[in-house]
Amino acid sequence: MNNIDRNYKKIVFVLGNYKNGGMAMRATNLANEFAKMGYEVIILIMRQLDTQCFFEINSNIKLVSFEEYHKKRIEDDCTKEFIVRKEKRKKELKRISSFSFLLPASTKTKIKNKIRLLKRGNGLRTFFLENDESIVIPFGMYYLDEIISATQGLKAKIVYAEKNDPRTEYGKDEYNLQYAVFLLKKVSSIIVQTHEIKEFFESFSLKNIHVINNPIRPGLPLPYSGARSKVIVSFCRTSPQKNLELLVNSFCKLHQLYPEYTLRIYGNSVDKDEEDYKTRVKMLVDDLQLTNVISLYPPCSDVHNEILDAAMFVSSSDYEGLSNSMIEAMAIGLPCICTDCSGGGTREVMTDGINGQIVPTNDVNAMFMAMKQFAEDPIFANRCGKSASEIRNKLSIEMITKQWINVINS
Repeated sequence: MNNIDRNYKKIVFVLGNYKNGGMAMRATNLANEFAKMGYEVIILIMRQLDTQCFFEINSNIKLVSFEEYHKKRIEDDCTKEFIVRKEKRKKELKRISSFSFLLPASTKTKIKNKIRLLKRGNGLRTFFLENDESIVIPFGMYYLDEIISATQGLKAKIVYAEKNDPRTEYGKDEYNLQYAVFLLKKVSSIIVQTHEIKEFFESFSLKNIHVINNPIRPGLPLPYSGARSKVIVSFCRTSPQKNLELLVNSFCKLHQLYPEYTLRIYGNSVDKDEEDYKTRVKMLVDDLQLTNVISLYPPCSDVHNEILDAAMFVSSSDYEGLSNSMIEAMAIGLPCICTDCSGGGTREVMTDGINGQIVPTNDVNAMFMAMKQFAEDPIFANRCGKSASEIRNKLSIEMITKQWINVINS
């Protein structure tokens, strides 16, 4: 495997949250591989760092909470110059906040970004001064402006990693979209998960865009080939993006024909909005009087062994980058049904009727019919599951890391 250019001494992944979820897992899998190759790796968490994540992380990787880092820096820097800068920032924040409520939405977004930058002061700049000559890999758009500002004039090389479907994440607001394009023109390379997302970015004349699929989590159990249980499974964040109501309503139709089937949803919630959404899904299950056959479980560290002999895996998302739960379910040989969600992640790795079934988004009847076909034709289901498991080689962590290194060295 090619080595990363040794002009760069460190690799710094930048994430908003570090909790059980696809983005953190994708970053951790890559970080582990880079650490195994002997590189100094830091995962910088800008908001919430959950030390109870299920991921196995190399002991040489540093998990750094920016909030803790910044707090310590403030405590250590009590010079007169620092105090003067702090007072100036306070006055500027007060001035900006006093009139922002009068402004149109697009201008408010600009004000919000400026306030965010002012509140952090020079903390991020100091971090990158201490970790210069780094390959900096921000996941998602939210902190990219700060990272570009903080690394200006340094030897850092920014490789941006898109984490979702940009059209849905920030593309609906014209100002946010144009600001994103402005920022992306300043990075060294852009890594996206699907060709559909690459085409979207190319429409804005962005260059040096590379499609690299997510790696499959190492250590998954081998595909199962025995008799399958009458259980339908899904595992994901309990976010509105995942459209779990579609899954529940589709299963309700199947249950009327085949009452022996049950549905298990393993869902983790990253924030309050996702907790609220989980409550909403539970209320739907109650309203349909299906509490005895639909179970909502918390995230499970051993979920793949729990679901290995399930009848099928179903993903009902409205949009995705490339669903980690989908490629993991395929890798362990589950017959998979997935929506043709915005972002193109499903069609990136799945061919309808060959290694799974693809159904339109938000179409209860189409999803029900796909479930029904797997339930009534186990030979077809098993054939799809066996074909799906071939993804293990295509998206192995070794293959994906090699693609990352090629981009970083380009």
